[in-house]
This record gives sequence, C-alpha cells and structure tokens, in this order.
Amino acid sequence: MPIALLAAFAMRSLRLRRIRATLAGASIALAVFAVVAIRSAGLALIEAQQRTYAATGQPDIVASVHGLTPGLVAALARRDGVLEAESRLIQSSRLTVDGRWRAVRLVGIERFDQLALDRPELVAGRWPERGEVVLDVTARHLLGIEIGTLVAFQANPGDPIHYARVSGFAWVPARPSATLLDQFTAYVPLRTLRQWTGSEAANTLLVRVDNPALAGRVASELQRFLAARQIPSSGWTVRDPDSFLGARELATLLLLLRAFAILGTLTALFIVANTTIGLVTEERPQLGTLRALGTTRSQLVSAYLAPHIVIGTAGSVVGLLAGTAGGYVLTAYLAGLAGLVLPPLRVAPSSVLLALGCGLGIAVAGALGPILHATRTPAAQLLRGDTRAPGDPPRWLTRSTGWLAQRSPILGMSTRDPFRRPLRAALTVLVTAVALAALLASQIVDHSLRAGIAALYDRYRADAWLLTNPPVPPTYAHRLANSPPVRAAEPWVLTSGAIGSVRTDVWGLPAKTSVYQPVMLAGQWLDDAPAAYPPRAVITGNLARRLDAQVGDVLPLDLGRQRLPIQVSGIVDDESTYLGATAIGKVFLDHQILTRLLGRDDRAALYALRFWDTVRPSDSLTTVEQYARTLRPLTLLMAEDRAATERVLAVLTILARIVVLVITIATVFGITNALLLDLTERRREFGILRTLGTERATLVLLLAGQTLVIVVFGALLAVPVGFLLAVNILALVSRQLFAIPLALPSTVVLVLIAAVALTTALAVLIPALLAVRLRPVEVLRYE
Repeated sequence: MPIALLAAFAMRSLRLRRIRATLAGASIALAVFAVVAIRSAGLALIEAQQRTYAATGQPDIVASVHGLTPGLVAALARRDGVLEAESRLIQSSRLTVDGRWRAVRLVGIERFDQLALDRPELVAGRWPERGEVVLDVTARHLLGIEIGTLVAFQANPGDPIHYARVSGFAWVPARPSATLLDQFTAYVPLRTLRQWTGSEAANTLLVRVDNPALAGRVASELQRFLAARQIPSSGWTVRDPDSFLGARELATLLLLLRAFAILGTLTALFIVANTTIGLVTEERPQLGTLRALGTTRSQLVSAYLAPHIVIGTAGSVVGLLAGTAGGYVLTAYLAGLAGLVLPPLRVAPSSVLLALGCGLGIAVAGALGPILHATRTPAAQLLRGDTRAPGDPPRWLTRSTGWLAQRSPILGMSTRDPFRRPLRAALTVLVTAVALAALLASQIVDHSLRAGIAALYDRYRADAWLLTNPPVPPTYAHRLANSPPVRAAEPWVLTSGAIGSVRTDVWGLPAKTSVYQPVMLAGQWLDDAPAAYPPRAVITGNLARRLDAQVGDVLPLDLGRQRLPIQVSGIVDDESTYLGATAIGKVFLDHQILTRLLGRDDRAALYALRFWDTVRPSDSLTTVEQYARTLRPLTLLMAEDRAATERVLAVLTILARIVVLVITIATVFGITNALLLDLTERRREFGILRTLGTERATLVLLLAGQTLVIVVFGALLAVPVGFLLAVNILALVSRQLFAIPLALPSTVVLVLIAAVALTTALAVLIPALLAVRLRPVEVLRYE
C-alpha cells in the first residue's frame, strides 16, 4: 500500500479521535520519559565519575601519615609508579554560627593555586587569607551562611575557640554532600590550621599513580617504605576505578527506578491495546467493506497500524526530549549529593534508539493483537449488525446485582456497564492494577526499608559514641560511667581485616555487652571465659554465607601484616552498613583480645555510651564532652547518625515515588481513554436518558460509579501483585545493600482507598464534562 495513502489514513483516524489519540500518545510519552530519564542518568553518572577523576585530580591512594614533611612527600613522589604526591593537614573539628555545634572537616592548604590533587572548585568569593575560611557550598543553604559571616571553630570541648570570617564557598569533589553526611568541609590557609592544631607537619598523603590498575601494588610498596623508616601510617585507601563513595547507594536507586519504569511500560502497553480495540470496533463496517472489495490482510494490518506508528513516533520524540531533560535534572541532583562533576547535557545515540524502540514497540505490540484479530474476521461477519453498541452484561452479574438495581437504578447500571465490553474492561482493570500495585509496592518497600534500618539501630543501643585521642586504658569506661548523665560505658575497638580475599570489619567489644543486642542465627555469643586458642569469634550471617562458614569452623583472619586463626562460636543476624562501605559483614571478638592483637596494650579509643536521659541525649553528651575534655574526644550522637541514614533512604524512596506518580498519571489517561470510548459508543443511550429528564449530575454519577467499579477491581488485583512486586524489589535491594525483611505498613489500606478515590475522580473528569455537554436533539438526530 502506498505510503501516501497510509499517511492519509493515519491522519484521518487521528483527527476523528483527537482526544483518545492524545491520551494514548501521552501514555507512551510518559513511559518513554521514565525509561530514557533513568537510562540517561545512569550513563551520565558514569561520565560524571570519569570527569571528576580527570578534572579535579582525584588521588588513587589516600593514607594517614604522621609527620608528613615536604621532604618526605618529595621522597615518596620519586618512588616507582608514583605520578604525583601531595600532602594535606586535615583535622576533624566543629563549627557554629548559631550556638549549635556541627561536624566539619578542616583542610589546611598552603597555595590554593598550585594544587594538583583533589582540587576544590571556588563557586563564590575568593580563597581564604589569614583569619578567613572557605566553606563548602552546602553550608550556604543549610546553615544560612553568607560571605562575611563570622564562624567559630572548636576541635573538642575545652579546646580554644578560633574564629574565621567566610571569604567564599567551594564545591568539594568526590565527597558526598553535607546534606547526607551531616559534615561540612572548610578550607583554611595551612599556616592558620597549624596555629590552631599546634602541628607543623601534614597528616594526610595523596598519591596519583602512573597506572591506576597497579595502585594497590604501589600502595603496598609505599607502606613498606614508610614502615622501614618507622614512620606510622594507617587508613590506606586505594581508589576503585569502577566505584566512588556512595556508588552502591546510587546503583540501588537506579535499580529501583528501573523496576518501576518497567511497570510504566506495561501500563502504556495495555492502554494502547485498549485504544486499538475501540478503534477496530468502531471501524468494523469499514473493515468489512475493504475485505469485501478484495483488500488483503497485510494491507489492512498496515493501514490500521499506521496511526499507531504515528502515535508511537510522537510519543517517542516527546518522551525522548522530556526524558533527556529529566535525566539531566536527576543527574544534577545525584551528582550534587555524591560530589561528582556534572557532565554537559547531551542526547546519547543509545537514548535515541531506546526511545524509538520503546515508543514504537509499545505502540506496535499493543495494537498488533487486536488488529490481527479483527482482520481475521470474515467480511460478512464484520458487515453484519451494529457492533459499536455494547453488549449485555453477563447474566450472573445481572442476577447478583438485581437487588442493587431495585434500590438505585444508577448504581445498578454503574456496576453492570463495565462488563458490557469484557475485553476492554479487563484491559482497563489491568492498567489500574499495575499502577496501584506499583503504589502499594513503593509503600511496602519504603516501610520495609525504614523498619529494617530501625531494627538494625535497635541492636546498637548506644546513645552516643566517644573517640579518644590517643587511646586510653579500658578502665576509663568506669570513669565515664561515673559521670552523672552516663548509664553505661563500654570500650570498643574497630578495625578492618580480611578472611582470604573477603574484606570485613572487625569489632572488639565486651563479651557481656549491654549496648549490642545480638540476634543469634546459630551457635552462641562471646563468653568471658579465659582466652582460648584459637580465639572465639562471632561472624555475621552475610559473611558466613560468603565464606560458606559454619559454627566450629576455624578461619584465617588477616589484621594488617599478621594472620591468626579464629574459631566461629556463633553466627549473628547483623547486616548493618554505612555509606560507601565495601567490606562484607563483621567479625566480633572480645575487645581485650583484639587490642592485644593490634598491639595497643589493652587500650581502647572508642567508647559506646548509654545515657539516663534518652529524650535529650545531646544535653547529656555535652556534659560528657566537658567531663572528658582533657582527652580532646570526638563524639557522635546515634540519633544524628540515624538521621543521616534516613536522609539517604529518603533520596531512594522519594525518587522511586516520582516514577510511581508518572505511572499513575499514565493510568489515569488510560482509564479516561476507556471511558471516552464507552461514551462514544453509548451516545444514543445518554441522549435517551437526557430526553427522559435525567439530570447532568446523574450522568456524572453514572460515569463515576462505572469508573469506581473498574478501579476497585483493579485494586483487588493490585493487592497480591503489589505484594509479590515488593518482595522481589526487596530481594534486589537486599543484594545491593543489606538484607531487608518484608514489613507491611499499617496505613496500606488507607493509602489504597485514597488512591482508588483519587484515581476515580481524575479519570472521570474529562468524560463527565463531555457527557453533560451532550445535546439530546443532536445525538438522536445523528443516530
């Protein structure tokens, strides 16, 4: 069939059904938008990571080195494999502008214009001079600080307070925003920070290597170089070229968005199929005539696919443009949170192909089935009778709703009318079920994540953590416990280790701990019996699964340069993690054993605190900070750490709900489309009702009732589908983060009822406006 004839036929069909074609195209555009936006954001984040590494001189190796002099840095820069080496003086401190102290990372730099590694970007103002500071840009809106504001800094309670005036704001590369970490970054002149800390040497080494693939080998060689000169170093971190801080959490977010975007694609597919059924139903006489005149089946299929190809192409273009813009906005938001360089806006060829494939695929796949079925029907059957009028509802439905029709004819008609077109009703119910299932799944996933995190935090009953510098004997816990606000204090030890090739966190804590509440999966918790050999250890369930370990197994634990055997006495359910974690699971040892293994002479630097006043733990912590000020401790409220975790969780769930909202909008379009088809077929019925004196409000009620029946059936189907969807999404997220048990929110029924009511109200709006504008004289004359 000539292309010109196909185009003319397509445009004729679209003009006759402008509203329905628009709604179907909008549904396709929304599906393409979600798919392209998520795809574009994923590609852009990969490019953002690469740009951050190249544009800001990100180091391949970072380590804490005591007494890092310029001569030592120059010697390290000459080692094999080292491209560049720089040093920083970094101190953890606190700042305040309103009386409330907040965590800050102070970075001392001598020449801001000569930085080669980890270069911040000045956003506003100028680099600091004596008595000045440049804060990261998030402080501007989180703290309300402006250029010229006087800021107070104090490393620890009891230490002198230093003041500096803000000279500018900078963007900090490759570091998550203070919005998530609740820790700001501040840049001051190196001379200023030396005066504040009393240290003349830097303490942080930054190294860029010739070959990033060999960075681990170079780090080991540098560590041996320093150890041979008895220079202490710790915290050696080798950059992973395929990851960055927060990469795992962002990958989880994109996984969630992709899962819900697939549901949006299914919704659009059902809507197109429903629209096509209405089209071929209306066109049955024309189809019969064409079949009788000898038109081949392939020609008919081409002709009736043509308008859908136009709709699919238009939806693809609109979805591509909107998805590219939406993906850029999403990338800008996520890159800002992760501290990555935002790449320029561009339309990737793969995104174009994805948009066209998705849009045209939805249009063709949704339309092909109904068109093939219609073209297979004999011409005589197509020409026989008026098939545009809906059929009668099933007899079982008529009998079962007879009592309802006697009490209210409108309610009876509303209940029966959707089933006069069973196939269309079924597709509309499926569209509704997909959207409501996505909504329910998002609610269940959100609640399960929050409940899972709450359960993990409940296992650590500490109200605050206190880190001393230097480590002190564990008897210091008794001194802390004698402080009036402290209910209990325990010495803890945290270090990193490995079992074979599996990196893990190693925790030392008292065997009879009152802070940690273990949930045993097998075996028993640590005992306080005399140390046995090999030492008894408890490992977490995820580590046991990774190692295929069981109670009683002896495992080789590497701590730095030494390896010792440990015997598994128990397996505990604990998959708590932290932002950017790469270690798998935990190993729990008695703190006395671990401190001896680490050569710390039974000294601990980390103390878990429980307070009597759990309502205002910040006040209690302030008292403890004053009590322990001679040790210059660093402190962290558990409530603040939990709030930071919940902020990360909020990013995951809010963006997923935005995609669910897109699916819901597409569903409203689909239900509206089905109602418009029904209204077109029943114009004569509505005209007779108006002639008999039926009020406009009654017609609106009739349509609303019909819509409500469809949505309620969709909701009933959505309950099991949404539950299964949530289970599968949680399984995917658990593989990315940590095991998350299923938890059903108590408000799920209320949310479902509200969604049903809102969907019904929005979907019936346009059909109701058209119905009340029908003029009986014109309708009956036309008929």
